[in-house]
Amino acid sequence: MRAFLYGRASSKAQAGEDKVSIGEQFAEMKAYCQRRGYEVVGEYQDVGSGSTKNRPDFLRMLADARKGECDVIVCWKTDRLSRGIYPAAALMEVIEGCQILLESVTDALDLKTFAIYAAVGKMEIDNFKERSALGKRGAAKRGRVPVGSVPYGYRLGKDGRPEIDPVEGQIVQRIFEEYVHRGTGVGEIARILIEEAAPPRGESRWDSWFGSNLHRILSREVYRGVGWYGKERHISTEDGRKRFAQPPDSWIRVAYPVLVDTETWERAQTLKRERRSLAKRNTRSVYP
Repeated sequence: MRAFLYGRASSKAQAGEDKVSIGEQFAEMKAYCQRRGYEVVGEYQDVGSGSTKNRPDFLRMLADARKGECDVIVCWKTDRLSRGIYPAAALMEVIEGCQILLESVTDALDLKTFAIYAAVGKMEIDNFKERSALGKRGAAKRGRVPVGSVPYGYRLGKDGRPEIDPVEGQIVQRIFEEYVHRGTGVGEIARILIEEAAPPRGESRWDSWFGSNLHRILSREVYRGVGWYGKERHISTEDGRKRFAQPPDSWIRVAYPVLVDTETWERAQTLKRERRSLAKRNTRSVYP
């Protein structure tokens, strides 16, 4: 019997935990195959949600199984394969069409009830997300930031409330000062910040200073003390993670320390509109 092994962890952090680490899953699956005399001919692993079928190694395993390269697919636990209807359906299509067995190390796996387990797993995920969203809204109403990051210029205090980052806060004020009161363009401001080695945020899109991230800073209402939680809702779909705008009456206001006075912030918005209309790429000339 030729066996494919499949392991999955929901996150990189979980992938390293002792109880559900991918390494531990494969150790138990290999021992299981050895006891039954199965020959392991393929190993596949993913780090990500089990509610979607769009997992690279999961799809590669299904493609290899369609070619007739295995007789049985072994998982550590049923929910490692699927926690939703769509991945369960894709898997069932392959194993039924190619007459492949499906076995689990830690729980009894019956093909007749596999889809039901997958549906229940999806319900558990949805319930967890609803409870998590409710807890985050409660934290936002208490003035805490319910997400792990805050805009440039701020940091999270020990109580979960935003506070001004001494270094980044001064840079934000410098950006508004240059743009509003000295008439400096974002391209020139970016050059100045790079020359002065002003530290950007340590994220992939903040590894240096560009006109685009300066425009984002100039547009953020949070710098005049107005922050909002719940403006968008993020939902995972088969086509990836999508964002959906929420009605304004559902937003929760979160107070931020003021870095820029309201008059300066509003003047920056006016200047952005004016300069956008005068930009070369937006200028249209009429010739005789």
